Amino acid sequence: MFAKLRFAAILLVAVIAGFWLGWRPSSPKPTRLIFFSVGQGDCALFQHDGLNILIDAGPANEYSDAGRTLLYPQLRDLGVNRIDLVLLSHPDNDHIGGLVSLSKRIEVRVVAVPRHFKEHKTLQDVLSRSRISDRNILWIARSMQMQSGEWQLRFVSPSFDQGDNDNQGSMFVWLGNGKSSAVFSGDADMFTEATMLKRGNWKAQVMKGGHHGSKFSTGPEWLKAVQPRYVIFTCGRNNSYGHPSAEAVTRAEKAGAKVLRTDRDGTITFEAGERGFEIVGR
Repeated sequence: MFAKLRFAAILLVAVIAGFWLGWRPSSPKPTRLIFFSVGQGDCALFQHDGLNILIDAGPANEYSDAGRTLLYPQLRDLGVNRIDLVLLSHPDNDHIGGLVSLSKRIEVRVVAVPRHFKEHKTLQDVLSRSRISDRNILWIARSMQMQSGEWQLRFVSPSFDQGDNDNQGSMFVWLGNGKSSAVFSGDADMFTEATMLKRGNWKAQVMKGGHHGSKFSTGPEWLKAVQPRYVIFTCGRNNSYGHPSAEAVTRAEKAGAKVLRTDRDGTITFEAGERGFEIVGR
């Protein structure tokens, strides 16, 4: 078991460092964080020094496939032909469904998922149809921390009991370099947010609003801990859930954050600079 975990850690270090099979970035490019407009679902891309890390993969169901119709065209336009690491927060189809069609069009190298979802049938089905082999899956048991140049990336799985709502097991992701920073909490509710306050410093300029703006997420204590400059709510236009809720939007605004939403603003792009993350496109 130790050898397997050690191999997994080495594998991820190699990917994040940009050394997979001797690959090197051809030229330096701006470090960017992109929140894609993929309808009622989650998908963001972190690009640094030629490295592409996808945080969730957008929705797909029997009626539509954002991975094929929305995500892939945007990645293609950005010149992305390889995803080095995909972080799947939890196994809801609006977060993982798009991976199947995306993986048929773009090389996906490594996928990381909270270990407590290892036996989840929907997840296993998506990974199988995405042709992701076991040796390219990292199961995050509790937490993992990696470095890419001056950037630190932290993946933390909350405590989770089988039988709980999958949202409560959402993986939290923090990335930063001392000037720019961002935090993601999947679909975690306020209770889970509260339990994560003791699991590190979550202060970040950019926050992905929890659960697409559900009134049960993006709580006041979480906002106080993160102190975001921007809160991004990822949701579909005229969605049936009413996301983002007026309660979540009000809490974010009262915390002093500028609220952006993919249903109205479309895809939102931040670029890292001397003053931190700044919006360069929406």
